[in-house]
Amino acid sequence: MNIHASRPLTVAIDSQVSANASGGTETALVSLLTALGGASLPERFVLIGLKGHAEELTPYMGPGMERFIWPSTYRWFDPTSKKPEGMKPRWRRLQQALGPFGGLVPAVYRYYATETPLTPRAIKLASRVG
Repeated sequence: MNIHASRPLTVAIDSQVSANASGGTETALVSLLTALGGASLPERFVLIGLKGHAEELTPYMGPGMERFIWPSTYRWFDPTSKKPEGMKPRWRRLQQALGPFGGLVPAVYRYYATETPLTPRAIKLASRVG
């Protein structure tokens, strides 16, 4: 086996996250891309981007980096989705009726649906909703 290759090594980096989201994985990825982009390396880097969010990686890409957009999206990850999933229609109607305070409903529902002990106030709300 020849250790010294005549062609540069190609490295694939799974970048299937939203660079605009805030989290540990996103922060680590952006830091890695920034460091690799600033270094003068002979390797070729292929970033596997998340469909619909791959353009967010462009500001962090350096020379020798190219983007490949994965052809499908993850169902469990959509950073732009605001719609709560799994809530029954009754809970969704309550969320709409509460208007600007509707953001509290998914939190109450999570506790109600997972049988986590509720506060007395949440119990009262849950008993009215059903």
